Amino acid sequence: MDYYEFFFTLIVSIFVVLTVMTLIWHISHSKAVKSSRCYKPATYKDKLTLVSKDKYENKMYKIKYDLKKRNVNINCACKEGNVMNKFNVKYFDINKYKDSSRDLACACSEKFDYIDELNTYYYGTPGLVNYMETNDISVFDPAYEE
Repeated sequence: MDYYEFFFTLIVSIFVVLTVMTLIWHISHSKAVKSSRCYKPATYKDKLTLVSKDKYENKMYKIKYDLKKRNVNINCACKEGNVMNKFNVKYFDINKYKDSSRDLACACSEKFDYIDELNTYYYGTPGLVNYMETNDISVFDPAYEE
């Protein structure tokens, strides 16, 4: 057997194996990035979002924090309708660095009662979900990194 032929076969085999491994890694990485709620691109680094839902997955309200502009937007997220609902929304006042709450009136397609307010589930940025459930304000710390 010729040494050049053996060397060439070895190099081509290594190249093919590395190419296949790279393709498999790239496919699994892109699927993980798309399905992960923890991954956020650098453009969203200073923006936190949270959606509150009841136990039937009906959206109630949405909170958006912009840490760079230091403001909070609280909006209704329920389907529009004729039923008036009033939510007592807990949020963190970034400028005063303290917990606050605000009453939010929404015209929704269904009635949310006090039981739904007690059984509220939060979806969004993990640090913000942790704040809503445990009052841990470390997500608003300038050195916070997820």
